[in-house]
Amino acid sequence: VDDEVRGRITVGYGAGLPDGDGEAFMPEERELLQAVATRVGSVLARRQRDEQARQREQIFHAIATQASDAIVLIDVATLRFAEFNDAVCTLLGYTREEFGNLTLFDVEGRDSALDLNRRIDEVVATGGASFETEMRCKDGRLRYVSLSARRIELGGRPYLSSIWSDVTSRREDAERLRASEERWRSYVENAPYGVFLADGEGRCRQVNPEACRLTGYTEPELLAMRIGDLLPEESKAAGQAHFL
Repeated sequence: VDDEVRGRITVGYGAGLPDGDGEAFMPEERELLQAVATRVGSVLARRQRDEQARQREQIFHAIATQASDAIVLIDVATLRFAEFNDAVCTLLGYTREEFGNLTLFDVEGRDSALDLNRRIDEVVATGGASFETEMRCKDGRLRYVSLSARRIELGGRPYLSSIWSDVTSRREDAERLRASEERWRSYVENAPYGVFLADGEGRCRQVNPEACRLTGYTEPELLAMRIGDLLPEESKAAGQAHFL
């Protein structure tokens, strides 16, 4: 099997061997024995391939089952979930039985049916895609997911193999940071006193309108200056010392 000896076939006579120096087997008998050996070898090779495939399936099943990201196999024709791991049920709040009765339309939280079909057609045509979208949980909440999908064929039927990573916390953190920065910007811009933000060397990095009004400089002019440039001569050294 695959140029490796896996065993031997032994054939014995029930009676004594022919007299003389003749061959123990006639040519047609040797051909028959060779055919039997070839057949047995092919059966052993098929069993070996089946066992290797079974082991690979067990490995992939273990990886998918233990993965923290949601993994789904979607039938392109029906958009039903042909296979999926427990992580997707945890993500969206369904039991395995409930999720097995859903389609992609049931959990898509952003695209309309038309837009979803168009996106799927693009993935099928190009072979794959990665993007962020929203998925709807059983209780109606939306979760942001980073999604990668690849087109595969099984038994001549097209499927989408897809991994969904929950990025809701990251998106919410980014939104909170953006809102905080916006509040800070609004506070600085509307402060009734001059605000000067400087780097470690005293260079102005941000100023507000009141700072411009107090100093008589425009914003571009102030951003080209150091804090020490705004101080009287007798205070320059002390002021600059704060940035050394």
